[in-house]
Amino acid sequence: MNAFKNLTHAAILGIWALAGAVFTLTTVFGSGSAAMSALVFWLWFAGFAGLTTFAVNQFKGPVAALITHGAALVLLNVVPHVFPLSLLRVGYDLLVNR
Repeated sequence: MNAFKNLTHAAILGIWALAGAVFTLTTVFGSGSAAMSALVFWLWFAGFAGLTTFAVNQFKGPVAALITHGAALVLLNVVPHVFPLSLLRVGYDLLVNR
């Protein structure tokens, strides 16, 4: 059961990474001055991946990975757009606004 949980978690993070790769390519080759946005996204993604991995490891079963990532998306949408809290959702906002 643990293998399915890890596979589910890796697949979801792979989708995020694919979206980030598309974002990076369009940002870097679209306008070279916006390369800092790509770096910010990948730093945010590293933190997001680490946090969700920690959360997924607290539970058993592949459904826990789906629920964890679903809850993360809900939380990212609930976090307000004010300065200190907006840093929690900066990578998500970069993807959504692209």
